[in-house]
Amino acid sequence: MKRIYLIPAIGFSLFYGAAANAVTPTINEVAKLIASDGAASDYLGYSVAIDGDTAVVGVYGDDALGSEAGAAYVFVRDSSGAWIQQQKITASDGAADDRFGWSVDVNGDTMVVGKESWDFFAPPPGAAYVFTRDSGGVWSEHQKLTAFDGEAGDYYGQAVAVKLDTVVIGASGDDDLGTDTGAAYVYVRDSGGSWNLQQKLTASDAVDSDSFGNVVDLDGDTAVIGTSGLYFDDNGTAIQDGAAYAFTRDSNGIWTEQVLDPKVNVETEWYGRAVAVSGDTIAVGAYGDSDVASFAGATYLFNRDSAGVWTLQQKITASDGANNDKFGFSLDLDGDNLVVGAYTDDDNGTDSGSAYVFTRDANGLWNEQLKLLSSDGADYDYFAFSVGISASSVLTGAYFNDTALGTNSGAAYVFETQSSVDGPAIALAPTAVDFGEVLLGQSAQQLVTVSNFGTTDLTLFDIYIEGGVDFSQSNDCPAILLPAEACQVAVTFTPTVDGVLSDTLTVLSDDPDQPAASVSLSGTGVTLLPDLTVTNISTPSRMTGGTLATLGVTITNQGSADVAGSYWVTLYLDGILIASEYVTDAPLAGTEVSFSWSVTLPDLKRGTYVMEAVVDSDDSIMELDETNNSLTKSVKIN
Repeated sequence: MKRIYLIPAIGFSLFYGAAANAVTPTINEVAKLIASDGAASDYLGYSVAIDGDTAVVGVYGDDALGSEAGAAYVFVRDSSGAWIQQQKITASDGAADDRFGWSVDVNGDTMVVGKESWDFFAPPPGAAYVFTRDSGGVWSEHQKLTAFDGEAGDYYGQAVAVKLDTVVIGASGDDDLGTDTGAAYVYVRDSGGSWNLQQKLTASDAVDSDSFGNVVDLDGDTAVIGTSGLYFDDNGTAIQDGAAYAFTRDSNGIWTEQVLDPKVNVETEWYGRAVAVSGDTIAVGAYGDSDVASFAGATYLFNRDSAGVWTLQQKITASDGANNDKFGFSLDLDGDNLVVGAYTDDDNGTDSGSAYVFTRDANGLWNEQLKLLSSDGADYDYFAFSVGISASSVLTGAYFNDTALGTNSGAAYVFETQSSVDGPAIALAPTAVDFGEVLLGQSAQQLVTVSNFGTTDLTLFDIYIEGGVDFSQSNDCPAILLPAEACQVAVTFTPTVDGVLSDTLTVLSDDPDQPAASVSLSGTGVTLLPDLTVTNISTPSRMTGGTLATLGVTITNQGSADVAGSYWVTLYLDGILIASEYVTDAPLAGTEVSFSWSVTLPDLKRGTYVMEAVVDSDDSIMELDETNNSLTKSVKIN
């Protein structure tokens, strides 16, 4: 069974301002997204993207198709508000070292995934893949995009962006204007659904090692391209300056460039390492900015005027910026909302990471509203290494996060804002918790957040679980929750029987609209036992009664435990025992073992007979399923 862990967590709140009796806005961490087939060093969350109820998370270290072949996971928000995995995405031609999922973006039912193929001696040109979702929610690979002039080391696909019928692909290693000057390719979708190159973009002032196309973003007829500034700025005069460029498409499909000039010296700021565009606003990160502290970081905001000219509007920094926070390493824009990542912030431990939410006021100025931290942050998580924002949802990647799946398996976190209402108002996050598979006798725990998003005190009368057999709860909730205050309920699943189990967590309060708020609970109890079954019987293509034949049987242990003990494997033809084996080298959980015998067949007449293989024919092994120990096969005797 595919297990998806959705781990809800504590909510965070900050004041919009210091005004008396101001209502505190809240933003809650509603889910931690982890794939059940993840493993150590998968690096889930290296890239993220979100659009409405769809989130895409890149996991370039996935090894399913080979070492670091890579993958991406699509999560969707269901009608209950819970985020669930919709599909795991891999490339049709995936192979080792592809690093598919290095970059991702999604818009509606279109997704693009890039790869940064790695080979030290001969790095391939790179590629990006477009996927589309059908009416049944299934994603399919629609087209593989490659550069018409691609060369080794171009890193085409290192950055991707999609909006409506346009895709932009970055290729920071392109050498058209010099070594690693970089480029970006723009594709448009035709009426038949095919993607065709519209224009190749380069910087007008390119010099060696600019790495133009290291990051890209797109909104309508506007694309913004950043440079990593690995060595030089666009003038080649200072180390790690960086640059950013806005391109605008006219009615003829021609893209024209404007340099986004910060009007200040950005030496060593890594200006242009992150970019985002929404409407007439562009954000450019400069994580090396040291105005507040060394490498505390900054972000520049540009506005487009009625003449189409981009000018600097504002430079923002974190209110608590500190040395090496790297605020501006990642960012995303959606209308009047901006999220900025600081992946080496130390609030939850060394380089644990944080993110900041800014909103634009009526005067056009950007103000810091909230600082986001993960509920389980730890040293070197790199929380907010990647970020996305869509409406009231924020998605952050923490690709160094250590989960139960292994060191650096990675994770992504979903935060959602909650508007205040008059009176007491209860919110539970999430509204559904699935524990997946848990072994009998063992326990798993997840957290549910209870918050008051009302303007007056919320009284909590009782918190309980209806059945209380397989699920239990403990909480730190007070009798009264103040406005914008939250508490946690720890729900523990300890299955007593095999199979799918369910229950309900109920919170009684004085919320007039929701006096009995509830969370649905589910999980599957699994017994830790082996399960032996016959998966194959092999016979010669031609058999004659009374003659010698080589016969084979394959046994698979499809259970959750190794076989402890010995057992018989027997083979019958027309009910006659023709071979047997006493097995002492039992297969481990999830593995198989094969046997072969050279036997003289019974002297049967020509015809069709039944050959049957039986494993554990003497019932010496306790198994998860005692009814699947045999396999039959029709055979012909000539």
